[in-house]
Amino acid sequence: MLSDRLLKVLKSLGMAYNDELGTFVHRRTQIPLSIYYDPKEGEVRAIDQTKLPYELSIWKTRDWKDVVLAIKQMIIRGAPLIGCAGGFALPLAARKLRERKPNKLVEELSDVAQRVASVRPTAVDVENITKRIVNTARQALADGLSSQAIAEKVEYEAIDVFVDNLILNKALRDRGREFIQDGDVVLTHCNPGSLATSYGGSALGIIEEAVAGGSNVLVVVKETRPRCQGYKLTTWELLMAKVPMVVISDNMVSSAIDRYNVTKVLVGADRITRDGYVANKIGTHDIALIASSYQIPFYVAAPYSTLDFLRKGAQIPIEERDRSELTKFYRHESLFMKGSDLLSVDALENWPEEAKLTEKDRPSRGEIRIYNPAFDVTPPNLISQVILDVGTYSPNQLGTLDENAVKEEAKKIVDSYLASLGVL
Repeated sequence: MLSDRLLKVLKSLGMAYNDELGTFVHRRTQIPLSIYYDPKEGEVRAIDQTKLPYELSIWKTRDWKDVVLAIKQMIIRGAPLIGCAGGFALPLAARKLRERKPNKLVEELSDVAQRVASVRPTAVDVENITKRIVNTARQALADGLSSQAIAEKVEYEAIDVFVDNLILNKALRDRGREFIQDGDVVLTHCNPGSLATSYGGSALGIIEEAVAGGSNVLVVVKETRPRCQGYKLTTWELLMAKVPMVVISDNMVSSAIDRYNVTKVLVGADRITRDGYVANKIGTHDIALIASSYQIPFYVAAPYSTLDFLRKGAQIPIEERDRSELTKFYRHESLFMKGSDLLSVDALENWPEEAKLTEKDRPSRGEIRIYNPAFDVTPPNLISQVILDVGTYSPNQLGTLDENAVKEEAKKIVDSYLASLGVL
């Protein structure tokens, strides 16, 4: 049974069910699964990352539209995790569509998949995963299955994707261990950890595994403005995993490299193209340029689902988020200062004033444009190696990869792991 397979995989990874949270938690680190799907309840459960580090809270829903909203609001974030969430949104939708005729169910499910995949357009994992699940539904329709049976197939496939994700995440961490030496000082960016994946993480997970194995590693954590995922999420995760760290703001990279003798940079990715370009959290390209000037290795670690076999670097869509992410801090500061009698009651609460703001790309005299891209793109000449769950490659080697061969290699990794547990 697929449920037995999932349970054995979770147990092999050191997870145990926590009744209070309603999800699985790692016995050593006490970090929960970032996302979980309960097939009995038809419910998605995820860590609410907007509440970290102040509170560990599990967000729940039985409606696929809520999943879309959670991704948009960054309750759920990180390209691999968004992929899993998008995958779990489809069985939620299929449950509501079971009374439709089979062809109508599959048609509407395809529309749902497109809606989910378009919420955060830069991350490609969700597009790849939802496409796989929709293809399963289409095959079930072609096989003449009923709507109920198609909905069940969708649910099984979504859980199967989740199992694959857990196993491949582990494979990625194991593969990346060879890039971490005892005594390393590693600079990272944003949160490429367990919170960005189903469990375990990519770039940050590699470091956590190395420390758990006895390596002496110091991590330099960038604040990662404007949402500060580094300051809030990476620090929380590294504390749970007992990894020592130094926190810096985003304009301290060169200073931190000099002060702490950074030996390498290790980041995650939201999309990796065939021509070796990597889209990741805004500021990644800046770090790569600085690392290059210091001749420090710059590594990218991500699951193979982050590969985009169709687009080139120049074609990567870059999401631009709401300007309030930059301005709200200053509103909070103004309100705090007013409450502390450091400003008069008539002082401005919003800066810049709304009347001065424009959405035009080129502001006119007296206008302010607030630019807030969520990602940037790092060119291949600044990247030392790309560490995937299916292998390690130079950026120039990515163009030689065959999509079907990569998927077959991933399947071999998953099947080998499941066979070792006796649940293939």
